[in-house]
Amino acid sequence: MKENIVILLSIVSLTVAIDCNAPLEIGPCRASFPRWGSENGTCKVFTFGGCGGNTNNFRSKAECERTCPPSVSTDVCTQPVTPGNCFGYFERWAHEDGVCKKFVYGGCGGNGNNFRSEQECEESCLPTIIPTSRRVKVDTCDQPLVTGPCNANIQRWGSENGTCRMFTYGGCAGNNNNFRSEEECEKTCLPASITPPPVEVDTCDQPLVTGLCRANFQRWGSENGTCRMFTYGGCGGNNNNFRSKTECERSCPPSVSTDVCTQPVTPGSCYGYFERWAHEDGVCKKFVYGGCGGNDNNFRSEQECEESCLSAIIPTSRRVKVDTCDQPLVTGPCKANIQRWGSENGTCRMFTYGGCAGNNNNFRSEEECEKTCLPASITSPPVEVDTCDQPLVTGLCRANFQRWGSENGTCRMFTYGGCGGNNNNFRSKTECERSCPPSVSTDVCTQPVTPGSCYGYFERWAHEDGVCKKFVYGGCGGNDNNFRSEQECEQTCLPANITSPPVEVDTCDQPLVTGLCRANFQRWGSENGTCRMFTYGGCGGNNNNFRSKEECVRTCPSSVTAPQTDKCEQSLDTGPCRGFLRRWGNKDGACIQFVYGGCAGNENNFKSKEECEQSCLPITTANSTTPLPVKLDRCEQPLDTGPCRANFQRWGNENGVCKQFVYGGCGGNENNFGSKERCERRCPSQTTTVAVTSTAKVNTCSLPLDSGPCQGNITRWGHQWPGTCNPFPYGGCGGNNNSFSTKEECESICLGVEPENACNLPLVRGPCFASISSWGYQRGVCVEFTYGGCNGNANRFSSREACRQSCYEDVKPKPKKCGEFNQTQPACSSKKSIWLYDSSSNTCSRQSVLFCKGRPAVGFRSRKWCEKKCVD
Repeated sequence: MKENIVILLSIVSLTVAIDCNAPLEIGPCRASFPRWGSENGTCKVFTFGGCGGNTNNFRSKAECERTCPPSVSTDVCTQPVTPGNCFGYFERWAHEDGVCKKFVYGGCGGNGNNFRSEQECEESCLPTIIPTSRRVKVDTCDQPLVTGPCNANIQRWGSENGTCRMFTYGGCAGNNNNFRSEEECEKTCLPASITPPPVEVDTCDQPLVTGLCRANFQRWGSENGTCRMFTYGGCGGNNNNFRSKTECERSCPPSVSTDVCTQPVTPGSCYGYFERWAHEDGVCKKFVYGGCGGNDNNFRSEQECEESCLSAIIPTSRRVKVDTCDQPLVTGPCKANIQRWGSENGTCRMFTYGGCAGNNNNFRSEEECEKTCLPASITSPPVEVDTCDQPLVTGLCRANFQRWGSENGTCRMFTYGGCGGNNNNFRSKTECERSCPPSVSTDVCTQPVTPGSCYGYFERWAHEDGVCKKFVYGGCGGNDNNFRSEQECEQTCLPANITSPPVEVDTCDQPLVTGLCRANFQRWGSENGTCRMFTYGGCGGNNNNFRSKEECVRTCPSSVTAPQTDKCEQSLDTGPCRGFLRRWGNKDGACIQFVYGGCAGNENNFKSKEECEQSCLPITTANSTTPLPVKLDRCEQPLDTGPCRANFQRWGNENGVCKQFVYGGCGGNENNFGSKERCERRCPSQTTTVAVTSTAKVNTCSLPLDSGPCQGNITRWGHQWPGTCNPFPYGGCGGNNNSFSTKEECESICLGVEPENACNLPLVRGPCFASISSWGYQRGVCVEFTYGGCNGNANRFSSREACRQSCYEDVKPKPKKCGEFNQTQPACSSKKSIWLYDSSSNTCSRQSVLFCKGRPAVGFRSRKWCEKKCVD
């Protein structure tokens, strides 16, 4: 029976009619199989989706031609010129009106009046004989370079216009014009006896074409008689495509023409901004060049333009270096961040190179650039006045280099992007002031108070109406009526009876400033007499900025005599990185665990609890050291968050009481302490006695809940009548004394209620973002939870055992269900299987007991619950 079925199927399959005129159908599926089909009497390759389609579908060209023999007809030359239904760009030839003409073929569809070259068209449609050697290679070497529908990025080689070129292959479909190496391509498509044809004029006049693919290959092509670099996508394009400038110039020699000065002034086709010079109407004029295209009436300087168009002889030494040293500094289309050097305005400058494209004005070091572009005999020209008056220009690139420039007669720091700009650009303040000496003028104190054109936040002082006033400076622009301190302003603009402060005051008392840029450099600065680490953005800022703690301490000697105190009073700092390292740090006199990101942070960071306790918990008497007297004005300064937006918990004195507030990370004032203890030590309060008088209680607990003027969001507790302590959001500064860290503290002050046992407190994660595994007591069970690393409460234990030891015996009497079960009770009928606790063995076992109606429930439904409730 099986044999009959097979024969029947075979017979049926042989009777199926194959339609060689059916269209090439991909089908509804989305696979990618190369197949062959007959189209316009020729077998062509196409992509088959894997299902559907029709009978015009063959696995090989041979099978296709065997089934659908090619139609040899002279009608192909009379067919209309058709671009097809795809959107590619392939130069082809077709016969029309007795002549072979070039047209653009889209890549699929069309008809047989479609030839790869003029020669092939003429051989087919004009009365000539076609050599068989030419016909053999049409199948492979004259097929288009096809990336295919897949998205891989594979470098392959294919024959195009008689040359083997690299292109990007997507990984599927395509055609046979696809080789793994240049050698394999040349061996197949370029016979050894064929010599390269001479470069024709039309090759050098073809446009610079990137092509359809998306690779990034640096190529050279002739444009307006000059070989220029461009980016080649990897397939398509034309013959004006060379691997090196040498190869390009050998094929397309630079055109030396006197007509360059009569060419029109053209900005080119790109959108860059490069100041250039061009000859027009007998004069050299400045214009803006876009960076590509244009023509040769384009000079880097007025001198070069005049030498070319207004004087007869141009020094050859100048011409030699136009190619490299006068090319613009080009980042290129790629997105790498590579520091390179290039020549600009006669100086070697650093710029950021993206990693591809660009030009030859690109050197790995300053020395290499100067060796190529700056002759040793050239001495630096004297600095002209117009250099110091030029604006501070960041330039077109996006690097972050600290530079100095003269503005309003003063050398100021600014950010240089790495390319472009002007000569008002110096590597140091010393170099800037040497070239542009500061202008000493008595008019500085009469200039208006100006914030400048930037949007930074720097507290400065200015003279106005005979008084030095504080104002906010944006960071750039403005004028010289701008001083870093009130003292500096008064020394400059008021009668001088003020003694000069030590040099360190200018530096060590300046705020810690991140600056306008967004880099992430670890720096040290002096704050409140202590050298602290902070993040520097890379530009702007001030002199209170040191590369190491040692350098900071050397410049700004700390007033704190116990170095361990500073370390242990720093806040727990995760740092900007995203690692997950368990570390220990001191907080409020206890070593607790927190998560460290792996970089930055501060010194309150220990690898073990023991190391933390050894460093921070031993109390040493300070009898041998005499602490500095606390200045009254320090403790009376307002709580100041500062202009930055970090979130550091600090303590400050307000109304004679040390309160917690949020510090932004920079600026502020000296009323800023790392802990409550240090605050109270420096700012002794008249109300810090142990016993709180009833009058003080009433005054504090009767105050309204006040969030204060700052914008933080710290949960505090305050007393409200009638006699309850409620939470409220505290902004971080200001407010009043009716503000407590915990509900227990509030109730102990205002209600006289002793704090509740820790095991009765709720589980509190806290507002910080660490991830510390902790245990707490909840609903009669010790459960695991994640602690954020700050705040929280006492219901937090390092292990399940510690939680059980503290809470199971202290607050959790065993439930009545754990008591001994009396089996001999009346009115019991049916039996029930439950789990009972045996106190003698401290275990749970399964037993069948009588179920008694109206009797209290006994036992547990599962062993798990029995052990959780009863077993110690």
